[in-house]
Amino acid sequence: MTNRKYTLFSISFLFFLSALMMLKQLKSADYFSCIIEDSYTYTSWAWQFIQALKEGIIYPRWLPLNFWGYGSPTFILYSPLAFYLIGLFNVFTGSVITAMNLSKFVTLFLSCTGMFFLVKEFYSQKIALLTSAFYVIFPYNIFQFYFVGTFASTVSFMWFSPIVLFTYRYIKHGSYINIAYAGLCYGGLILTHLINAYMFTFVFIAFIIYMSVNQKRPDKLLAIPITFTIGFLISAAYTLPLMLEKEFVSTKAFLSRGFYFANFFILPNRVSTLPPDRFWPVYYDFFIFFVLLFFIFIFLFLILILKMNSLRNMEDVNAVNKFFAGIAICSMVLLFGISTFIWKTIPLFSYIQFPFRWLNITTFALVFYLPPCSGRWELLGIQKGNADFF
Repeated sequence: MTNRKYTLFSISFLFFLSALMMLKQLKSADYFSCIIEDSYTYTSWAWQFIQALKEGIIYPRWLPLNFWGYGSPTFILYSPLAFYLIGLFNVFTGSVITAMNLSKFVTLFLSCTGMFFLVKEFYSQKIALLTSAFYVIFPYNIFQFYFVGTFASTVSFMWFSPIVLFTYRYIKHGSYINIAYAGLCYGGLILTHLINAYMFTFVFIAFIIYMSVNQKRPDKLLAIPITFTIGFLISAAYTLPLMLEKEFVSTKAFLSRGFYFANFFILPNRVSTLPPDRFWPVYYDFFIFFVLLFFIFIFLFLILILKMNSLRNMEDVNAVNKFFAGIAICSMVLLFGISTFIWKTIPLFSYIQFPFRWLNITTFALVFYLPPCSGRWELLGIQKGNADFF
């Protein structure tokens, strides 16, 4: 097939694979979550948000039914974009639950499609399709979409790949339109989930610095302020009230519900200090399994990176592989008590609350070059410098 036909085939395949993976949720009359509190909270927010939109309120920030009918300014603190997506699908379905489940399905599809185009920037379309398909069926991803991932958090995954892709294109080719696209996506990430945006900001800044040094183009560091400026301008309707009205929101009360980050480290194990009905004691063994699995993957990656480092004409590929390997390792370190000084030192870091949230970053980094190991090992068996694979 031609490149265009293969791309269309790949997108269609990813659409049906995403639908297959989310079929159980799409057929259900319920919204899936591991915590009952999350289930009724997000469905209630979604219903109130949609009702406010129907009343002509363009940007609903006050939810009148919260706190036993006293109401609360929920969307001063929480990003609204995921709930606008629910409103869009609710127009066609007439059901808030169905609209929420459709939103998660579309998010999974857009996330793997973004991964496809990101990987295609460095490898063949065949490898890109294998990678993005593996992203859909990656066990931790399923775990997130069906159990422990909060609604807006899973929706925000769709922005990770485009931000990296357009930033790389700007650094590589110097077109300002690409950095504008990156800023647009960064603004979308802020509007979707603030905590994930905060976490991914570290990845984004590190990527620009690393690639600018690797390319010996310090002028490309300009991408950092440009992307920030565009992102914050796009999200200003949300970020400005959040900054200006934060004195009216008790963040200490928000963080004082037992969600202290040190209680959720993989090691030391503090499960016994939490009430048994909390999700962490129930799912702790699952997280242990995934952490061990990720460490095995990282070890395999390091072997692959060392072998691919000898290939010619693959400087960018090797550089990006090394970067994501570093991101995977760093994000895993943050799951353990040895990183406590980081959580206490970096401003706002403790607001992340749950160290396991970093596993979303780990998954993104690992999936970038794990699944099609057969395809990448194939590169090692080909004569060095063969450009037909790009």
